[in-house]
Amino acid sequence: MTPGSYFNEQSDPKRLFGFSKRGTKHYATPGTYQAGDWLMFGAETTGLPQEAHAAAVDTQGAVVKIPMIETHVRSLNLAVSVGVGLYEAIRQLDFAEVAAEHEQ
Repeated sequence: MTPGSYFNEQSDPKRLFGFSKRGTKHYATPGTYQAGDWLMFGAETTGLPQEAHAAAVDTQGAVVKIPMIETHVRSLNLAVSVGVGLYEAIRQLDFAEVAAEHEQ
């Protein structure tokens, strides 16, 4: 099973959000995330593939970016990016919703 086919088999609503330094939307824009969203992150060395950018747009999601000053840093560590992005998505969905799902 490919990652794309697994995603397609999941129930709606679902959207893809790709995290990339080439993103067009700030990752913490209020109201960005909703239940059913999937977050995608690329490799530290190559970033998010162009196919993933297109998939995000095709699913009514977006390619978002975590802003950084590139004077001394070329990219964020993947684990840091995932932590920042996941925390923001959970914060926007409200911790109560996540806690309710965890208790089931």
